[in-house]
Amino acid sequence: MVVRIASALAALFVCTQVGAAELEQTTGIELNEYCSDHSASAKSVACSMYIRGFGAGIEAGDGSKEKDKRIWCFPHNLTVAQARLVIEKYMRDNPGLLNLSAGMIVSIALNSAFPCDDEMAGRVAEELRRRFLAPRN
Repeated sequence: MVVRIASALAALFVCTQVGAAELEQTTGIELNEYCSDHSASAKSVACSMYIRGFGAGIEAGDGSKEKDKRIWCFPHNLTVAQARLVIEKYMRDNPGLLNLSAGMIVSIALNSAFPCDDEMAGRVAEELRRRFLAPRN
């Protein structure tokens, strides 16, 4: 209960400091800036809350599916701090993708780190490459 209240207060603080409209349009570049700040700043909180919200959305949307039909297979005990480390590393290793939306960056990073199986990981990676990395005419 205390964690939920603290999370809600932190989210409210972030929205007033960073701006709710700004979070809606967050790019990978902005997320990288937020997540690179490891102080107790509004940007650092925004990074963690973005990741927490992303995970909650995935859990709500994917949680009712059978294991073999899921594309998200996070470890049961994955924390926001651990997910943040995975996402930060992905952004450091792939700076050329930071022009994508923050949601896409988080999606690719977590799906790459925690695929349900190798076949699914390959299909998801190929689809992401096709959609976002293919040359445009």
